[in-house]
This record gives sequence, C-alpha cells and structure tokens, in this order.
Amino acid sequence: MKILQLEYFDAVCRNKSITKAATELFVSQPAISKSLIELESEYELKFFQRENNKLKITKEGFFFWESIKPILKNIEILKEELKILSKQQKSLNIGIPPMVGRFLLPNIFTKIYSNELPMELNIFEYGSIKTLQLLDENKIDLGFVINETDPLKDKLEKYDYLKLLETKLLFCVGRKHHLAKRKKINLAELKNIPLVLRGEGSFQALKIKESFETVGLEPNITLYTNQVNMVKTLLKNGQIGAFFIKEIVEEDQDIITIDLEQEINVNLFLIWKKNSILSCEIKKFIILTKLKK
Repeated sequence: MKILQLEYFDAVCRNKSITKAATELFVSQPAISKSLIELESEYELKFFQRENNKLKITKEGFFFWESIKPILKNIEILKEELKILSKQQKSLNIGIPPMVGRFLLPNIFTKIYSNELPMELNIFEYGSIKTLQLLDENKIDLGFVINETDPLKDKLEKYDYLKLLETKLLFCVGRKHHLAKRKKINLAELKNIPLVLRGEGSFQALKIKESFETVGLEPNITLYTNQVNMVKTLLKNGQIGAFFIKEIVEEDQDIITIDLEQEINVNLFLIWKKNSILSCEIKKFIILTKLKK
C-alpha cells in the first residue's frame, strides 16, 4: 500500500468517477486504473463495481475509504508542517497593547538573544480588540491581549492561549494632583475628573466605561491615545487622571497610584489560533514567553 494509491482511491470515491478523479489530480486515467487494480490485488478484495456504466463502491471499498480518511488528513497536516519547516521562518509578527509592551518586551528580547535564537520580531502596537482582529485576518502570528476572565470569554474560545499575568488597573495621577495623597478611591469620586483612556481597539477603555456604568455614571473622558509616554507626561504636568496596570507604573516615581474600591482585575494572555500549524519559531517564542524571569 502506497500513499499515492490512497490519494487516488480517495479521489475516485469522492468523484464517483475515474475520469473526474484524473482531472482533479492532473494524472492520466490509466495511471489511476492501474493503481486501483494493484490495490485490489494486494488485498484480494473488490473495492469497485460497475453498474450501467457507473462506478459504484462496494461494502469493502466503503470500509477501506472510511479507514484511510484520517490517515490522509494526517498526511496533509504533516505536509503543511514540513512546508513551514522548509521555509525556516525567521520573522514573527506580534500584536501587543502599547501599555503592555513597555514592561513585557524587554524581558522577551533578553530571552531571545541570550538563547541565541535567529528570530526577527515585527511588533504591531494595538489594543487587545484590534489585536484579535489582526489575528483573525492572519496578519499576525501571535498576540498579547488583556482580558478580565480565565478561561477566556466566548469571543476568544477559538484561540489557544497562555496565561501570563494576573493584575489589576490602578487610577493614576501626577504628584501635584489634588487626589495625590489618596490611597484608595471610589469611581463615583472620579465622575468630574478629566480622564485619558487608551485609544482604538482597547479592552482597557471598554472595561473602564463598563465599570462606570455599573455605578450609574459616565466617565469624563477628555482624550483617547495609545501613546503611553504622552499619558505619563500629561499626568505629571496636569490635573488629569488615567488608568494603568500596576506593573507599568509601580517604579515610576513621578506617578501616584491609587487603588480602586471597585477593583478592576485583568489578566494578560498570549494567544494564537486554535488548531493552527505552528512553526518552530512560534513554538520557541511561546516557550520563552512562558519561562520565568
């Protein structure tokens, strides 16, 4: 039994015709007929019979066809994996929220270069929602997303994921802000405070709005931006407030962090498409991301 014989047999069964199978596979009809005869002779079984010039699969033939389907599927998967390996993918496209990239990427870069892996990263800085869209469109290989649940919500069930971090959002102001001495604050107290939120495709902005809605309030949003440095500068120089995950601002001496009474807990995930074929580089990246510092 040869793989080519199985492929010919499957094509004939699907098309119910040797002629159509030959056209699909771009081979001659005699080549397929010879292959089928050899297969039947090898096992001394009759897989096909003709009735009124029509090809009909026998009971034995149907059993054989059903048995080889998973084999052929696995062969196709193997072929695709070998194609990926032959291309030796050196460049990875990674989606990551700007807020997360500032503390996460330096550690990942260190791991990549310390392990001497020949890997080039193309970084796409977008919010979590936009990152999911890019992954769906096959424009990125992997994405870092912030989400509130574990396991992920319904919209993320089509992805495989690695949970990296459990954290929370903190309310942040500059040292000159009139709330700078507060240790904890209620969302209701922020209803008139000018706020800066992440921009397009941000889970953080969506979650902040939802949190205000739960207490019957609408946040006083004055600016949307994904520029982390700009937000930090505005905090230091003005009377605005913003929200950051605590890992980003915990070592910044110029920014005051205030716990929220209504805690907004979030998780950080690395995600990729479920059941997708992963190159060696993607697998290495996932492993390195999973490793502790």
